[in-house]
Amino acid sequence: MSWTVAATGAAGRGRWPTRRAAVIGVPGARGWRWGEAAPLPGFGDDDLDRATAELAAWLDEPRAPLTSPSARYAVEQLARPPGPAPALTAAVVVDDPAAAAAAVAAGAPALKLKLDGHDDRARVAAIRAAAPRAALHADANQIWPLAEVGDRLADLADLGLAYVEEPAAGLAARLRGPLAVPVALDESLADPERERWLPAALASGALAALVCKPTVLGGRAGLAPLWAAAQAAGVAVSVSHALEGPLALASHRALAAALAPTALHGLGPHPALAAWAPLTVDGAAVGDDDAVAAALATLGDR
Repeated sequence: MSWTVAATGAAGRGRWPTRRAAVIGVPGARGWRWGEAAPLPGFGDDDLDRATAELAAWLDEPRAPLTSPSARYAVEQLARPPGPAPALTAAVVVDDPAAAAAAVAAGAPALKLKLDGHDDRARVAAIRAAAPRAALHADANQIWPLAEVGDRLADLADLGLAYVEEPAAGLAARLRGPLAVPVALDESLADPERERWLPAALASGALAALVCKPTVLGGRAGLAPLWAAAQAAGVAVSVSHALEGPLALASHRALAAALAPTALHGLGPHPALAAWAPLTVDGAAVGDDDAVAAALATLGDR
């Protein structure tokens, strides 16, 4: 299946105008069970052809190896018990002061702003003025020059940011001490060399959070060791989406509730996923017949 990603944040910069996924289904005692593999281009070495081939081989032989993280996660989704996922606390993505004020008025516990690298201080300051007491996160999606990270963080230090997510490519492996504004890691967690630098990064005092995408990391099996290492270091863990379809999004919520039920997650309504608005599944886990039926009824090119 494929769907359009609305132009906002990183998607607005043309990174992922469309998303594609493979859906796998197996019959069970309570009806069909479904999983979704939607590898995100640019995150690691996974791709849809690889995931699809591995899932096809797994259907023929369940002992076949699954090296694709998204394929492993799709199979993991098949085993999740039916039923709705508990409610989660999530940051709301906002693009302007009006949206920030509206989100806070509606009870949002935290706000997230995508940075563009050009007028970042002015945009953060405008959001902060509209929501002076809200927890505020910013996400640079690695667009800052690595050599400018220190200065750019210092320029934002008086605006009360909880953290800046992924300021620059290559920063994670260089973290050795606190920064003017704490940072969070997301894209960097897909680095095949992660285990070489992660212990030092966690001990650096610079990290506020690890933002974990189940599709990219291989589901619970991939998230669990990161969660344990972060917890030991006093670093928060947030489960986030990778602009997937409704099957994976529902599964993310169940996984987040199982691993870190009281954490602040990146699974709130996202403007880039407007194509899925008619498919609201109310946090239902994969296996909830109504949610799965609603999602499958619309699968196809969108």
